[in-house]
Amino acid sequence: MLGGVLGRVNNLTKIRAKFVHKEEIEAALRKHTKIQWFEIVIRKSWGIDTVDIYLELPLGTDFSYLDTIKRSLVSILEFSPNLFPLFPKTLKREGFKKAKKIYDLRAGETYDVSKRRVFLSTIYLQTLYLGSWKEKLKGLLAAIKKMF
Repeated sequence: MLGGVLGRVNNLTKIRAKFVHKEEIEAALRKHTKIQWFEIVIRKSWGIDTVDIYLELPLGTDFSYLDTIKRSLVSILEFSPNLFPLFPKTLKREGFKKAKKIYDLRAGETYDVSKRRVFLSTIYLQTLYLGSWKEKLKGLLAAIKKMF
């Protein structure tokens, strides 16, 4: 035991057999200027580490922008994280720059994902994905039917 410290000293975390600095994920997201706010949730689901990223994006964002975000994250993580686009001002803000943005539920931290947030993300994703208004309306109604 070196200097009375047992365990990991730095902020390196193991996600799916790869060691990653949590700040690397945050830095990759900060490179995308359209992202207004984000929260990263690392959890273990069915024995597999998953990374859920909740993103606040402007209303006029194109669906291809989500693909560029996902590609930049795949280069760091070496697997595809789950992206949840949200309407602006959906995520909680505890402070201006000191608010916590990374939650590791495997380490015992708590994070509550409301059904409302998942519902809004599904609606927003449908509006980003579909092209014309008729298609958007049909996709939106189909997404709402799936939720209920």
